[in-house]
Amino acid sequence: MTICTATCPLWACSRRTPWNSRNRAAARAAADHIKKGLVILPKVSWDQAKAASERLLQAAEPFSESVFSRFGRSPGVYVFVYSGSQLGGSLWGEPKPAIVYLGHNGEDSRRHWLDDTGVSTVRRSLAALLAGDLPLTAVPNEEAQGEDRFLNYALDEESESRLTAWMKENLRLAFLDTEAEAVEDWYRALLEYNTPLLVLRNNPMNSAGPQIKLYRSRLAEQAAGRSAE
Repeated sequence: MTICTATCPLWACSRRTPWNSRNRAAARAAADHIKKGLVILPKVSWDQAKAASERLLQAAEPFSESVFSRFGRSPGVYVFVYSGSQLGGSLWGEPKPAIVYLGHNGEDSRRHWLDDTGVSTVRRSLAALLAGDLPLTAVPNEEAQGEDRFLNYALDEESESRLTAWMKENLRLAFLDTEAEAVEDWYRALLEYNTPLLVLRNNPMNSAGPQIKLYRSRLAEQAAGRSAE
């Protein structure tokens, strides 16, 4: 029997059943490998990803200077946890805390918490979802060129401050420290397990992704309109 050592985009152990219907695609991918005589050996198992996710949810804490100082301190993965309803709540009672974003921990991870939406994709997604509630106004990104000035829109000064304040009040953070060579494996495993709402790339099971992209396109249009004024 051949051993499949390549990274599978939707990894799943052939001996486990995906934890919910969002991961049926993972089960199908595993079945395809089995038919071809392959055994998938993820470096981080489904159970490990589940246990780590539970620990991260429990450890998540509000934004503070001490938490902020952990960005870039050591290799690993950081997560944003949200338990409210403004980003889309549960239809079946109070929404439960969920990992809505994760990234590779580094010095540039600090950018999400600065008043500069033009350099942060997660801020642009949050702005798109919260534009009507806060409210927020998109403007061209003067640090970008061409169409990126609008696609990677910024916010006006007051809107930047409102968005940062909302994030500090509503999001909690947690960190998973790993060996440098294991960071990508843990990132992929946690991404597959949690399908975070605000991760739009390499996250095909994120059913909200297309809607968020639509909302982002509307803010991009607003930024382009202000450029024409």
